[in-house]
Amino acid sequence: MSDRRDNLLSSHAAVVNLQRQAHPKRFSFALLPDRSGNIRPGVFRRIAEQVEMMSPDFAIFTGDAIEIIDSPDDEETKLALNEQWDEFLDELSPLTRPVYLTPGWHDYKSAAHAEVFSKRLGSPRYSFDYHDCHFIVLNCYEAFINGEASTDAVWRLGARQLDWLAMDLSAHKSAKHTFVIVHAFYESMERQEVVDLLKGRPFTIFSASSHAYRKQEFAGTTYYQLATAGGYSSLDGVGNGTVDHFAWVTVDNGDVKIANVLLDGVLPDDFCTEELAADFVAGEVIISGRMSLWDD
Repeated sequence: MSDRRDNLLSSHAAVVNLQRQAHPKRFSFALLPDRSGNIRPGVFRRIAEQVEMMSPDFAIFTGDAIEIIDSPDDEETKLALNEQWDEFLDELSPLTRPVYLTPGWHDYKSAAHAEVFSKRLGSPRYSFDYHDCHFIVLNCYEAFINGEASTDAVWRLGARQLDWLAMDLSAHKSAKHTFVIVHAFYESMERQEVVDLLKGRPFTIFSASSHAYRKQEFAGTTYYQLATAGGYSSLDGVGNGTVDHFAWVTVDNGDVKIANVLLDGVLPDDFCTEELAADFVAGEVIISGRMSLWDD
């Protein structure tokens, strides 16, 4: 009798939206925006630590990892660039999941920058698949570096990269959703060509570069421009999109949901212990009827 009663109770669980259970191929990934452009020490590491606590399937860095070095393309410059990449990778080290890198202007602005990036990290443009989704990372400075674009047109993908993009998309027509990551989409002179190539399939574009968050429309499509993770920012707040944050993307059977997590918006499980709470009770100012003052 007891077993029968236990089974009856367990079959009537208190639950809502049961029909919306996660698809077997559900996954999440994080997007980390600009670290450089007058780096604010420690912020990027804190972002990396918080992303790690969220345990994504993988993360994507949207570009501008290091500071620009305006020096000759010599061995001394390459040594300085490698030292900066050492520092970036150390700040990224709390993340134990795969992290895909997108080149930003600070990372790829000269022949020396491009050489160090490619030799140390790999191709500056590439694609990969995860479950039934396709991911494309573009290099919006390729044409400038390889001589296809003039110095007054640095944000250029170039004909070769556009041809590569067309072939890559043609080879992945069955993808349930396509994600494109490019450091500077709004500034790119070929953004119309990119959108035209993507038409006819579900897709989402993520970019960064301007250090201010925007959800924007272009040519009938929505794209996202991320803010900062330690790069220069006026930090005016969410009303102006100038915040330190990371984006959290969840894909569930082709359905894409995007959330943004502000710096220090993720807390560890020991953020308040009995000992910490006991120390906090030292406050003596009443706020909303409670004792809750941070001591000076």
